[in-house]
Amino acid sequence: MPFFHRLLGVLSLTLLPSLGWAQPVEADHETHQIEPGTPELILSGIYSIPLGWDGPMAPGHEVHLTYWVTHKLGGGFSYTTRYEGHLAHDIALIGSWNAAHWLTVNTGPNFGLANEERPFELGLYLETECNWRLTDWFHLGPVVGWVFGEHSELNTGIQVGFEF
Repeated sequence: MPFFHRLLGVLSLTLLPSLGWAQPVEADHETHQIEPGTPELILSGIYSIPLGWDGPMAPGHEVHLTYWVTHKLGGGFSYTTRYEGHLAHDIALIGSWNAAHWLTVNTGPNFGLANEERPFELGLYLETECNWRLTDWFHLGPVVGWVFGEHSELNTGIQVGFEF
């Protein structure tokens, strides 16, 4: 895929969450806030696109486990697996911020685990999730994430989340 097409795709997916799902909050509109002490499990189906290197585009899965310390800040970990002709596994330690009732930002160090095809890699993980709340404990929506490192990549997909 030519670099221009990848760049256009990255820019489109970067702007999509902030433009497409921005919801104005009216004064009488009640919004859901995560209660402090709430654990959250998120399952995502993703598609990985290499950025700036000649790797394969690959489907994968992602699991987040986050503990919300306040209604705005939490922490946890993310496990990602992708099928690139072989299985590639990453673990990220994440700090989470509810930027709005419909938008979560996750960031932290990413550890690409070594296998027969690649060495251990250290990178930076950054992800945004749009959360369409169907109940107080269940949400779903699009997810866009990036891993910045020696083999940078863009991950995009759909997530479902459960708060306990």
